[in-house]
Amino acid sequence: MYGFFVIWHYLKTLCMKKPIIFSMLLLCSAVAFSQPTLKRFDLVVGQSSNPKYLQAVGNRVFFEAGTSNNRELWVSDGTTAGTHVINDMPYTQSAAYPLASISSGLLLYSYNDTLTGNELWVTDGTTAGTTMVKDINPTGSADIANNVVYNGKLYFAANNGTNGNELWVTDGTTVGTTMLSDIIPGSNGSNPENFIVCNNKFYFTAKTFTPGAIQMWVSDGTLTGTKPIKGNCSTAVCYSLQNVNPVAFNNKVYFRASTTATGDELWSTDGTDAGTNMVKDIRPGTASGYSNSVMLGTPVALNGKLYFSAADTTGRTNTWCTDGTAAGTNMAIDMLPIIGTGNIMRYATYNNKLYGITIAPLHYRLLVSDGTQNGTKGIAMPDNFAGLNFMTVYRNRLYIAGEDIIAGNNALLQISGDDTLATFAANKYPIPTSLESLNYIGPLVVCDTTLFFMAPLDNTGAELWTLSDTVYKSTGTHITPINTDGICAIYPNPAHHNFTIKTTAAFKAGSITLTDATGRVVKTEKLYNNEQTISLQGIAPGMYMADVWLDDKRTTQKLIIQ
Repeated sequence: MYGFFVIWHYLKTLCMKKPIIFSMLLLCSAVAFSQPTLKRFDLVVGQSSNPKYLQAVGNRVFFEAGTSNNRELWVSDGTTAGTHVINDMPYTQSAAYPLASISSGLLLYSYNDTLTGNELWVTDGTTAGTTMVKDINPTGSADIANNVVYNGKLYFAANNGTNGNELWVTDGTTVGTTMLSDIIPGSNGSNPENFIVCNNKFYFTAKTFTPGAIQMWVSDGTLTGTKPIKGNCSTAVCYSLQNVNPVAFNNKVYFRASTTATGDELWSTDGTDAGTNMVKDIRPGTASGYSNSVMLGTPVALNGKLYFSAADTTGRTNTWCTDGTAAGTNMAIDMLPIIGTGNIMRYATYNNKLYGITIAPLHYRLLVSDGTQNGTKGIAMPDNFAGLNFMTVYRNRLYIAGEDIIAGNNALLQISGDDTLATFAANKYPIPTSLESLNYIGPLVVCDTTLFFMAPLDNTGAELWTLSDTVYKSTGTHITPINTDGICAIYPNPAHHNFTIKTTAAFKAGSITLTDATGRVVKTEKLYNNEQTISLQGIAPGMYMADVWLDDKRTTQKLIIQ
């Protein structure tokens, strides 16, 4: 350190007559030694607020957290002034669950209180702009939970007290909130869940008339276009579902399904009966290859392949990959020489690499891979940190929610570029387990230019935290718009799980199409609002062209997906 100051004094002396150069040195030194800013929001002084269910809408995050009375809906733009409870109701018990946004700046959410039960609400982030959309179940609770945004509407499961838990749709208005399909007539309900959008349709699972059978369904948003996939094979169902874990990849939905002859294996569907089949019997016979008896991470796409966890013929869980064909479905990484017995419980992609949080006997590990056996290695962790949870990309770094499972400490960790060593993000903020019952760092949510998360990082308990990196700049490809006339903005760019498109003027008809480097269309979605969030689930990292049409205007921009 002493040598640094000697050199600094020498450079300062040389630059005394060259103030511009000296200013540049000051700037460079500030960048070199600056760290991201970590900020805590003590929502309720004197108690732990335990924020949950963080949902990004535009440049704000909505979430449920405690107040002095109940669990209520909060909103934050990353500033102290812009962080507040929306409507602190005087009920003996309440809870709020953010669902999704289908209109610019508005959030649809389910609110559960002792007066009306769990019903559908909408908010613009203010008390005056917060109202119930519809009392779906006037005599009880609608039990709203599972949902998906499709073609500018929210499709969700709800119980009106008469038909059981069935498929509903809303455009955010009272008259526009109706039951779409009573899949099982009567009061039992089909319990729709596992919603996912793929190739201009949405998919979900629901019970059928066959007792106990759960099938994959597909819908175009209409009653006649909502139907089961291979719902009946003569007198018996073709497959049964449990812990489906669906993911969109190459215009198909991949999911876990079971038959009596094969056990649980990897299946795919294009929405038709003929196009719904088992990809491969990974573990031949009745034993399950794609088993639901272990904690398996949701599959992720990388370089044209889908990576997932599955058991081989011996029953050991390893990392497999598929291109969608039986011949192209093979074990990619043998975990035995790397971690011994264990499996990957969470996958992520970053910097064109596959990252996996592994669970092995008595410990957790973080691995990085190019998708091959020889290209797989462990990530060194600081201190005793080994227990890991959530991962996300922010400002071209991979952030990981870490835990020291020996001392019970928590910390936010980071990896930059090709680093094989994880470091503490901003600073080291551990807290012993005994001081906080929620001993983990919650989901990491990127919103606008800020990373939001819940964490017990000091003795105030589990609170809302933000990480703001105003210094670090992406070293990736420079983003420049092509043929743009300022009709819209796309952010963040680079993007990870999703991106937002914000238009500068009203329009009647709009669409956005993403094409890869080969010109293949990977996603097309209609635009309905001036600010709309587009999911990137199932799309591999890389450079894409975003072609936007708004009435008779067009703009094409580069979009990097990490």
